[in-house]
Amino acid sequence: MARKSRSPKKKSNPPEPGPEPAAAPTTPEPQPQTDPQIPAADPGASAPDLHESAKPADPNLGLRRLAARDLVAGRYRLVRLLGKGRLSAVWLAHDESADRECALKFLSASFSEGPLLDVLEAGVARARELDHPNIVRVFELVKDPAHALLAVAMEVVGTGESLAARREAQPAGSFEPDAIAEWVGQCCEALAVAHERGSVHRNLQPANLLLDAVGAVKIADFGIPAPLDVPPLHFTRRDTAGTATYQSPGQLRGEAPQPADDLYSLGVTLHELLCGKPPFVAASADFQLYQVTNQPMPGASAHRREITGVDAPVPQTWEETIAALLSLDATGRPGVAEVAMRLAGSPAARSRCLRLIVVDAQGSNEPLELALETV
Repeated sequence: MARKSRSPKKKSNPPEPGPEPAAAPTTPEPQPQTDPQIPAADPGASAPDLHESAKPADPNLGLRRLAARDLVAGRYRLVRLLGKGRLSAVWLAHDESADRECALKFLSASFSEGPLLDVLEAGVARARELDHPNIVRVFELVKDPAHALLAVAMEVVGTGESLAARREAQPAGSFEPDAIAEWVGQCCEALAVAHERGSVHRNLQPANLLLDAVGAVKIADFGIPAPLDVPPLHFTRRDTAGTATYQSPGQLRGEAPQPADDLYSLGVTLHELLCGKPPFVAASADFQLYQVTNQPMPGASAHRREITGVDAPVPQTWEETIAALLSLDATGRPGVAEVAMRLAGSPAARSRCLRLIVVDAQGSNEPLELALETV
C-alpha cells in the first residue's frame, strides 16, 4: 500500500518588532579642528600609543604614529606634516632646545641599526659640513630609539615648494630653458662645493630641489642614502622605482657612488624640467638599467614635442649638454663647471661658479681647466 507523502509544516514567522522608542535629542559634541595637511585619524581605531617602549616589527610603523604636538627625542615638538612618502615623512617641528623651527625628515626604522645606520651617520656627518646658500643645511641626526624613530633635522626652506611641483604647475607641464638657467648655475655651485668636500648626493631629482623665499634653488637631502644604496633585503623593488629613474647606470649596478653619478642625475633632471618627463621611467631598478643601456636615449627636442606638444626646439647647447650628462661612460660626462659655463643664465652666474671652482679646487686643475675652456 502506497504511503502518502507528508507536506512540510509551515514555520510561523516571528512577530515583527514594533518601532523603537525615539532617542532623546542630544547636543552634538564640538569636533576639534584638523590641519588639512595632517592625515585624519580613523574614528574606529584605537588611539596609537607613541610612547610604547617596544620597537614595532613594521619598520615604518613609527612614521604612521606621528601626530602634531608629539615630542620627539625629548626636544623636537611636531607642528604639522609637510609631506610624506612610502619610506619617509617630513614634519615641521620646533626645536625646544635651540628655540628654532626646523624640518624633521623621518626615515624608515630599517636605517636604525647595523651597516645602514653607519651609512646614514657618515652621510649626515659630511652633510653637516656643507655650508652653502644653495644647499639645505643639515643640523643633526635625531635618534629616538624608545619610539623607534630616526630623523634628520634640517633647515626649513620657504614654503617647501620643489621644482617638481613648480614644473607640474606650468601650462605645458615643462619649463623654457631661460626660466631654469639661473637654477642650473645654482645647482652647479652647490654640487661643486659638495663634491670638493667628499659628499655625493646620490639622489638628485626635481623633488629635492626646493625654492626659498627669494626663488633660489636649494638642494635638499644631502647625506640621506637613497634606497638603492642599501641592501635589497630592506627595501622592495617598488620602493626603489622612483629613485631609479634619476640614478646612473653605475648606481643601478650597485657600484660605489662618485660625483659623476650626480652629473647623470642632473642630466635626467634637466631633461624632465624641459620635456615634462624623464628620458626613461621603469617599474623597477633592473628594468630601468635595461632601458638605459639597451635603448637609444631620446633627444630633448623630440621628447619635448612628443610629451608637451611644444614645437619650439630645445637650444642646441642645452640638447648637447644634456646628452653629454647622460653618457653611459662616467668619464665622458662634463663637470659641474663646464655645465655651468654652458647653461647658467647670466654672465654673473657663470662668473660666480668659476670663482667658486677656483677657490675650492685646492690644487686640482681639472675643474678649472674645464671652466676656462668654455669661457
